[in-house]
Amino acid sequence: MANSYCDANSKNILRNALVLSLLVHGAILVRMQSQKLRYHLSSQSKSSTSALAVSLVSRAEAVKKPIIKKKKKIAKKKVAKKQQKVAQVQRAATNSDSVDPEAKFKNYIRNYKKPIYPRIAQRRRIEGKVTVDIRVNRQGIVTSTTISKSSGHKFLDDSVIEAAKKWVFKPLESQEFISLSKNVEFIMKI
Repeated sequence: MANSYCDANSKNILRNALVLSLLVHGAILVRMQSQKLRYHLSSQSKSSTSALAVSLVSRAEAVKKPIIKKKKKIAKKKVAKKQQKVAQVQRAATNSDSVDPEAKFKNYIRNYKKPIYPRIAQRRRIEGKVTVDIRVNRQGIVTSTTISKSSGHKFLDDSVIEAAKKWVFKPLESQEFISLSKNVEFIMKI
């Protein structure tokens, strides 16, 4: 019985302390706000408070409008840059003979999953670069994969082949199939 009374008493004390703390902090906050308002009133010329309120509101509106316009301009510039990049990649993809293989790959890929760095290679600190050639059918599905340049380690090559089989590409419009190439690097991060 005494124990439950002690718990209830300590809960009441904590609750009262919390309420008191909130009241004190609230009072401090109100005091700070009133001091800021007094500072603004004293720094203004000797005009009525309604004129001051009107001038503060008009200044706030004047400040907001340019910021909104700047944000819209920045957003338009970002959209324009993205459209330029997309156009460059599309132009590069149409000129398939003079295209960087990575740009061509990025233009057609829809779902890219990075190959898994095999644990055995990580433990042995083996690094390598693998180049895989992929043949994609009209539906955007990988039909065949071959290693055009090996890393010299079978487990790295196999990891890239397994990942390449899972990649999904955009459906082709005018071609029956397309051949793509992708370089994959396995680098130890220490």
